[in-house]
Parts: sequence; structure tokens; C-alpha cells
Amino acid sequence: MPDNKTGHRPDSVRTAYSLREASELLGVSPEALRKRIKRGTIKAKKDKRGNWRVFINEADSVRTNGRTASGQTSGEVEALKAHIDDLREQLKEANMARQEAEEGRKRSEFMFMLERQKVLELEAPKKTLFQKVSERFLKRV
Repeated sequence: MPDNKTGHRPDSVRTAYSLREASELLGVSPEALRKRIKRGTIKAKKDKRGNWRVFINEADSVRTNGRTASGQTSGEVEALKAHIDDLREQLKEANMARQEAEEGRKRSEFMFMLERQKVLELEAPKKTLFQKVSERFLKRV
């Protein structure tokens, strides 16, 4: 059942923070937080002085930067960050291996072209038409 003050269920208790406090807690800039308020993805209202009061529950903060409203880091988020770091390292290694393979392929191609050139240079030159006619004539004589 919704609470009359915040319009949210009691199991999603929201705490009001200033714009600066909320932006620090969520790990975003105040301008980014204002945009979220404007889009309606974060609940907020202005107080009597015209300052924003941002209502954040722990799910909002965990979803944003892995920290709860009390400032604790979520273990799942930390595990995912570690996994991302591992994947980045694997990608770096795969890119290096791909680059080395490409360099090896280029070296092999170069060596093949050198060997082919040597073979072409060693092949016997082809006989000209004059040489062929001369040989036939000499065989008859």
C-alpha cells in the first residue's frame, strides 16, 4: 500500500537528499541528476526555499553505482566489476595475439614472394621464335 507522503510502498523507503548529496551518492553530476528528475527517472520536489529534495531508495543507488544509501558497496556489483576487468584483460591479450598473427602472416607472405622471385630468376629463359626456327633448320642439315 502506498505511503501518503512519498507515494511509494513502505518496502521501498525513500530518503530525501539535497541535489548535491544525491548526486554524490549516485555518482553522477548534479546536471545529470537534474536531467533524471526532468525525465522522471528519479523522484524529487522543490522545498519552500526552491531547493531540490531528491528521494532515493537503496535500489536507486545500487542500480546507479553499486552503493547503497548507507554507502556500502554491493558484493554483486563488485563481482561484476572484477569480471569486466577480467574480460578487458582477455580482450587486450586477444588483440595482441591477433596483431602478432597478422604480422606473422605478412612476414610469411613476404618470404613467399621472395622465394617466388628467386624461382622465376632461376627458370630457364624461354626460346624465341628465331631460336626455335634455327634449331629445326639445323636438325635437317
